[in-house]
Amino acid sequence: MTPYQGRTLKELTVMYEVAAASAAAADPDELLERVCDVIARHLYPDHFGVLLLDEEAGVLRPHPSYRGLAPDAPRTVPLGEGVVSLALSTGRSIVVPDVSQEPRYIIATPGMRSEVAVPLRTAERKLGVLNVESPHLNAFRDEDVRLLQALADQIAAALSRAQLHRDLQRLNAALEARVTARSGELQALFELSHRFIPIITYDQFARALLDALNQALGPDVAACLLLIANQHRQLIIHKRLPLSPEAVAVVESRMRAHFVALGGDIPEDDGLTLILEEGRTYDAQVSPLTTGPSSEEYAPLFSDSELLGLLGIFAACPHAFSPQQRAFLQAIAREAMITLARIQEIEAHTAQLREERERLEAVLSTAPDGILVLNREGEVILDNPVARRWLGGRLEGVDPAALQGAIQELARRRERERLLEFGPVTLQAHTAPMDGDVVVTLHDVSRLAELDRLKSQFVSHVSHELRTPITNIKLYQTLLRKGKPEKQREYWRILDRETARLQQLVEDLLDLSRLDLRGAEMIHREPLDLVDLTAQVVDQYRGMAEDRGVSLTFQSGLSQALLEADANALTQVLVNLITNAVHYTPAGGQVTVSVDRREAAGQQALVLQVRDTGYGILPEERDRIFSRFYRGYAARKSRAPGTGLGLSIVQEIVRLHGGHLEVSSRVGVG
Repeated sequence: MTPYQGRTLKELTVMYEVAAASAAAADPDELLERVCDVIARHLYPDHFGVLLLDEEAGVLRPHPSYRGLAPDAPRTVPLGEGVVSLALSTGRSIVVPDVSQEPRYIIATPGMRSEVAVPLRTAERKLGVLNVESPHLNAFRDEDVRLLQALADQIAAALSRAQLHRDLQRLNAALEARVTARSGELQALFELSHRFIPIITYDQFARALLDALNQALGPDVAACLLLIANQHRQLIIHKRLPLSPEAVAVVESRMRAHFVALGGDIPEDDGLTLILEEGRTYDAQVSPLTTGPSSEEYAPLFSDSELLGLLGIFAACPHAFSPQQRAFLQAIAREAMITLARIQEIEAHTAQLREERERLEAVLSTAPDGILVLNREGEVILDNPVARRWLGGRLEGVDPAALQGAIQELARRRERERLLEFGPVTLQAHTAPMDGDVVVTLHDVSRLAELDRLKSQFVSHVSHELRTPITNIKLYQTLLRKGKPEKQREYWRILDRETARLQQLVEDLLDLSRLDLRGAEMIHREPLDLVDLTAQVVDQYRGMAEDRGVSLTFQSGLSQALLEADANALTQVLVNLITNAVHYTPAGGQVTVSVDRREAAGQQALVLQVRDTGYGILPEERDRIFSRFYRGYAARKSRAPGTGLGLSIVQEIVRLHGGHLEVSSRVGVG
């Protein structure tokens, strides 16, 4: 979880618990005690509290729930004095980064260095101030002030409701009927606050609100909600009395007109969805609404000064709504606004979290490595497609259970890095802690491991191949200086042979290096005749073959074999194949080179073939003859010179031309 997500979750938790505390406490003192407990647990353990307004005395009084108040602190703050009075009079939150620079600051607790005062007020009245102090300079950030303002709005609404409830309990017994009615309304508000607590969507909000209105106001009232929030553009008429189509049209028209008159905007392009809902009915005679309502009342629903909705109640009879019912409508609207603001904030945070998760999933899905997140129990709680494929058994040569066990062991030990080897597959694993969980990244380094092995093997082969001619050259240099004069000609002949062998090895190594590094860049295609090119090379090497007693011939049923290829590269292929065949064919044998055509994969392909009557290739060696530095049975038997690189060069050149090699051999036949 990111720091932003953690902070957001903390804010939502505090707002939820304050709402729950507000709903659970009908007494103002109990309410403030519960709210202060919530704030102390989650935000500020000390040096904060509520100062309530005493209008008759003209002072602000710290509530007994105020935390950290010094024994000698003032018990009242006269209106017009102190930062708290300024916040209450202006209706704005006042932040003091350094109290030593604020002349209006009143010391409540020694040692405090910064202060924020947030007004507690409703649309009708001022209630007091939520004051927070800190021993640190600049302790309050913008997000802290926004959260405190949101909490203050909740506390103010709840405190107003609680004070109204307490006032009702103090009414004279002569007003018992009125008290009973008012108590019922407050009970409805109280129940509605409970119903609002788990609500997180606009649809749930609308239905809970309208149902509560109809239950509280009776069977002869139609309750309406016009809601314009995000993609929610609805007019819901929740009714118990019969409504004619004409009456529905009148109600809709009046709701629209009143909403616009308050400054609201109904987008014409998206329109407004009209929903008619039947409320629960009673066994009572109600006056039907046939043409238009004779009584109507409205209550706007704001969120951060933005008009999002409009509550309306309609009845057929004139003067149908008492002052208490009108007040109840406004009170229920205030309760609804708190929930509406919470839903907006939840939706905004949810959208942001969804966007962040989609961004994370996009990154994970395109990553070439396997990425997993494991909890403390070693369970995979998040993985990307690569990791799912590998753990699902789609990594050839790797047992999924073994892989999962290795990952869990790695996460348990919190090792930062380890190589996981599974036969031909090598995975490089990295771990990193994340909020108690462990992120594991798996990178397939099998190719790198194989290249490292080939590099070591290459160095070993090159060292061995270089050692022999260099040792012989040093030996015969010594013999030239100290040996018998009559042997010098033989010594020079051997030196020439070993030097040529060393030169050929270096040339082959350079050829392979260029092919490895530059690949296709080495191939310069141009039109050429393969028949003509092959005939030239055969003529060039016929003398060398005759010197060894081997017959070298060329045959082709084609007069021309045109293609686009690199002439120098194909010449090297021919030279390597012909010299190999001649060297591994004993005297009296024959080497035949041919060019022909044959069908392959539905297309005509050129075939260059070199056949000999030499020693042949052992079956177990056929898969290895193209390996670098490999020299098999024929090389050992004939003691022919060579580096073991010729066929590797041939294979790479043919591959770069888009062709392939085929081998057919019988031992002793060729």
